[in-house]
Amino acid sequence: MPKPTRLFLHIGLPKTGTTAWQVWADRHRAALLAQGLDYPPAATMTNAPNHSAIQQSLMHRDMRLPQALLRRDLAAAVLLSAEGLSANLRQFPPEALAAFRAAVTGVEVVCVMVVRETEGWLASMHRQAMLNNANPRLGFGSGETAEIHAARPNIRAMLDHTRLATDAVAAFGASRCAVIDYGPGAFAQFCALLGLDAAGLPPPERVNESVSAEAAELMRQVNASGADESVRAAVRWLLQMAEPGTHNRLRHAGEPAAAAMAAAVACLARLRPDGAAERALLVRLTDLAMPGQHKD
Repeated sequence: MPKPTRLFLHIGLPKTGTTAWQVWADRHRAALLAQGLDYPPAATMTNAPNHSAIQQSLMHRDMRLPQALLRRDLAAAVLLSAEGLSANLRQFPPEALAAFRAAVTGVEVVCVMVVRETEGWLASMHRQAMLNNANPRLGFGSGETAEIHAARPNIRAMLDHTRLATDAVAAFGASRCAVIDYGPGAFAQFCALLGLDAAGLPPPERVNESVSAEAAELMRQVNASGADESVRAAVRWLLQMAEPGTHNRLRHAGEPAAAAMAAAVACLARLRPDGAAERALLVRLTDLAMPGQHKD
């Protein structure tokens, strides 16, 4: 097999179907390889089969992982996918990016970025932030409203698609950054860019879909109360029971210990949501936590 001569670097954006494409590529690795594209097994820090560990490689100026992923010698082209490469682009040390560019010498790098209409993307990003483990720098696990979260510098930077694409090309030593619009035609464009015959491949399934607006609002209020991670994890578990879905953060929530559940019940009892939908969901969560004990 030829050594890789082209690297497709799928850099995000977050909440543009990235997890669905990662699951699809992981599931159909053999079919992609038959068409000349290698999607290496996951090197991940998340619940998705992606290459998010590259972010830590860059943060720690350690190029062993990127080099290993490019030494598999299975196909002429390699696809790596990690939405954090766009979300954290301006956080990577310049010397680490220089080392990355040196590591891909002789390989044509093509960045791939998917963008989405502003209103829907901002709503999805805020809902995700409310569910994530606490990270003050990014506003994760905070009590920020959608409006405050949308004004964060890292969020505003990701909305400047033209500059972000230009910066990605410079950062990763790419020949170009292909920008794809999120929506029904995105999969066909993605396959065409990768040189794949889309007709012979099933489309991605919908995964990691955003939670409802009322679920995000209740989680925001839980965050604002100062609840610790054990309480937040218990509330996430209750949300998945109340609104079964495909969101990774909820789907992988484990049943909490009794003490954490008791603390979550106490936290929920202190919430005073304004909307009818939020109040109805709060009743449902309480019923799930204390079956047969809720009283109107």
